[in-house]
Amino acid sequence: MIMWLASYPKSGNTMLRAIFSSYFHSPDGNFDFNYLNTIPQFPNNEAYEKIGIDPTDENSVVKNYINVQKIYVKEKNLQFLKTHSLFENKNINFTNKTNTLGAIYVVRDPRNVALSYSHHFDRSIDRSVDLILDENNFLTGRIPIHYIGSWRTNYLSWKKLRDRCYFVKYEDLVKKKKETIIKLFKFIEKLSRQYISKDININVDLKRLDNVIETTSFENMKNLEEKNGFKENPNRNENKKFFNLGINNRWEKRLDFIKKAKIENNFEKEMKELGYL
Repeated sequence: MIMWLASYPKSGNTMLRAIFSSYFHSPDGNFDFNYLNTIPQFPNNEAYEKIGIDPTDENSVVKNYINVQKIYVKEKNLQFLKTHSLFENKNINFTNKTNTLGAIYVVRDPRNVALSYSHHFDRSIDRSVDLILDENNFLTGRIPIHYIGSWRTNYLSWKKLRDRCYFVKYEDLVKKKKETIIKLFKFIEKLSRQYISKDININVDLKRLDNVIETTSFENMKNLEEKNGFKENPNRNENKKFFNLGINNRWEKRLDFIKKAKIENNFEKEMKELGYL
């Protein structure tokens, strides 16, 4: 079954993916960019082509989300997949409970998301604010198409998974890393024992976890990108790095009053719910 690592773009999904890939797929918990390949993004070309669907055909992509996911579903086997997609779009469900065990959704203060979005996609801050407010937003240049909606609709859509979705704040993933990761493991164990096998146990290896925490720090991943590059960085400009400011990306210093008010007025209810206001 699939455990989704879901989020709006630029909310910390790559950090979460690094944590899980290094803990579950490296020999000792030490992170390397190559381990990210063990947790592919969905939707992706390879999966659609594997069952004979044209990944450039938008209607076929959307209508076959669930059919294509079946290639990842194996009995008593847990597959992590990354996504920025809405849980539901065009009145079509992105997944179902036959394919999906659950999801971990990373949420981040939308004022900081707008700034990180601006850097990552090489857009002005004004344009980035408009995009994260756009209910019909999708990731440009991605095949298959990725419908992401606004920051709010993306977040609210995954709440439809109810008790099978664990919401974690990016800020906690950075500042309370060890405590937060252990909670995520317990959540996965609980769902796995309920829906896959009662015999499943995730016994946390603290030495391995310490290695994960050390090598998936923002500073270490930034250094790895400096040394080796990072193929998931969409910027061709070598001076524009994927790992830019991290927790030091502070809206208080870079968002003017108008942009700040625009985000807060549109997302007031959700931001208060999450403790961002």
